[in-house]
Amino acid sequence: MRAQKHSARRRIATFAILDIAVFLALDVYFATTLYIGALRNNPDASWADQFFAHMPAWAVLAAFAPGIFWLSKHQRMGLGRGVRPVLIQVGVSLAWMLLVCSAWILIDVARQPADARQLEDIVSFRLVMTLFDYQWYWLIVAAAHVHHGTRDAIARATEAATLELEKTELERRLARSELDALKAQLHPHFLFNTHHAIAGLIRSGEPDAALELIADLSGMLRYALETEQRPTVPLARELEFTRRFLAIQAVRFKGRLEIEWDVSAACGPVPVPPLILQPLIENAVHHGVSSERTDNFVRVRGHVVGDALELEICNSMAADTEDRAGFGVGLRNVHARLQHLYGDAYTLELELVSASPTPGSSPHQIRLHMILPSNPRAQLRVRPDPARERDKPADDPDHANATYPNAAGG
Repeated sequence: MRAQKHSARRRIATFAILDIAVFLALDVYFATTLYIGALRNNPDASWADQFFAHMPAWAVLAAFAPGIFWLSKHQRMGLGRGVRPVLIQVGVSLAWMLLVCSAWILIDVARQPADARQLEDIVSFRLVMTLFDYQWYWLIVAAAHVHHGTRDAIARATEAATLELEKTELERRLARSELDALKAQLHPHFLFNTHHAIAGLIRSGEPDAALELIADLSGMLRYALETEQRPTVPLARELEFTRRFLAIQAVRFKGRLEIEWDVSAACGPVPVPPLILQPLIENAVHHGVSSERTDNFVRVRGHVVGDALELEICNSMAADTEDRAGFGVGLRNVHARLQHLYGDAYTLELELVSASPTPGSSPHQIRLHMILPSNPRAQLRVRPDPARERDKPADDPDHANATYPNAAGG
């Protein structure tokens, strides 16, 4: 409260100083102009006489200026504001003109008593001068509207910028919480399955394979910890994490899962969000591996085309994919994270592809296509479009295609 009062006093003091300074400057300007004109007919003319002669008129305008500003703030004229503010301003200005003119006439008569003829001259002179002051009244109104309009525009821009910053911070926290939730899900669920697989290898007399599995698991956990505070990592590190994940899955499924890699070396240094592939690969395994078939596969392809990184994950489709829980959640989370980092500069597509049916194989495959900027400078996040359908189900297997289109080629 004390700070608000102090701020209000500062604004009033600042306005008073500016008010006096402006009208003193106007008095100086017009006194100088009149003085130069008077020198032509009267070499003995005095600039000080001109300055002090018109000072009372400028002082009256300076005294009324704060009230005019206040009225203009509360009775703002403009399109869509109706005629009421205009009528109020016109009425107040006419009343002000009549008051000022009458006051000056009374002052002049009090200074020097006049007969009827002289009084008529005084009234005529003061009417002319008041009309001059009336123009200045509306100039003050115009200045007040410019001042208040500018302040409102600055306030709106500041509020919009503040809201945008708050929105960006909330989205950053959302992306952070989604990543933390992903890691929390990865740790207990994946650790349980991996420990079960390690125990199975030890019981079956395969200690070397068990040690290799432990090394892969340790590498994955180390990667998750090291990338906790990083917005991006080189794709090579993300692929290393993914290879370890798939290697562990291959051991769990005991030869029923074939893994193929086709990623060019140019993809290695391209920055990507950490753990962006893991939910996609996990979906591919969870929804593509069937205990009834031996031709289960996951293929990962990656290439740099121009300024874009193209990644493709293709996997077999289990017969009961539609009945398995969680289908689509991973893709929506990935979409939300990519949108937060890249704005519209990415593509994420999911489609069902018909395959040549063979005995015991799936007639369909699931293919996921992702395009990201390969230029590190493109990592600067653009403002996300709030109209995007963030909760749109993107991977419904009842549709031939499910796509997140955008400016990057969707």
